[in-house]
Amino acid sequence: MARWRARDKALLYETLARLQRAGVSLLESWPLAAAGVRDSRLRRVLEQVRGHIVRGTRLSEALADAAFTPLEVALIDIGERNGRLDRSLQELAALFEQQDRVRRRLRGRLTYPALLLLALMLLPAAPTWVTAGPMAYLREVAGAVAWSVLPPAALLAAASLVRAWRPVLLHQLLVCLPVVGRIARWHAGARFCRALSALLAAGVELREALDLARQALGNLHLYQRSASLYGPLERGATLAEALQACGALPNDLPERVAVGERTGELDRSLAQAAEWYELEAEQGERSLLDALPVLMYLLIAVRVGSVVVHFYHEQAPAVERALGDPEQP
Repeated sequence: MARWRARDKALLYETLARLQRAGVSLLESWPLAAAGVRDSRLRRVLEQVRGHIVRGTRLSEALADAAFTPLEVALIDIGERNGRLDRSLQELAALFEQQDRVRRRLRGRLTYPALLLLALMLLPAAPTWVTAGPMAYLREVAGAVAWSVLPPAALLAAASLVRAWRPVLLHQLLVCLPVVGRIARWHAGARFCRALSALLAAGVELREALDLARQALGNLHLYQRSASLYGPLERGATLAEALQACGALPNDLPERVAVGERTGELDRSLAQAAEWYELEAEQGERSLLDALPVLMYLLIAVRVGSVVVHFYHEQAPAVERALGDPEQP
């Protein structure tokens, strides 16, 4: 299944929802919404979907043929059936807007550490340019780049191999990491809760809604573990009890779900839980990424110190010879 930018999908569904609320027909609103999509591949797919709509195919069926996710197809199908397509489109827009917001926040917070890494590679070798010329400087920079880039590159290559060989293992390792794993669980819990809330609010039956919400977890290990939800539910347990027995999602989710089940507002409780987990994940990312510049400063200090020591070690004999031995007459 093709992966398209969350921002493009958020814009597509937001525009369609606004046009639907304004009373514009789907056939007229589709090209207007598709015009705002930047990805040329997605635009071609949307043009194919428009062809299906022209021939009288329902939007949910057209999107299923175009390999959109089951969650998107199910929400749009429910919206078409109950006459609230605009609401389903707005829910999808909110889902993809949140995904795009997370990605943009991470990119923004990684910009400053990336600049510090660049400074670590380029600046400490500057004295070499003065003393030995540009070629020696470039050789020293190349060595610094190798030490700085090769270990992360090797780690990424190993992760890619594991992902191709056994992706579940990579996702399991991710959620087991001390700090990163907790953040990954919060993100997965937020996606699960937001998707399940939207599906239940649209009138999807619980079992089908769980099938689709589990696909929104974004982690194969948690997806497999969450399959244990169905056993307790078939034995008559509540969703909160099933989540408690499952243990794959954040620990406080069963209590939040229990409140929603008792008050009859499960979809609202899930939406509030999603907002809480998104906030927790954002705070965790901030704490983790705020430590990166400090680490980079320490590395720069060590690098500069090594350059100073190396420079003194090489130049000290020449300086002493130039000044002469003060003990000799």
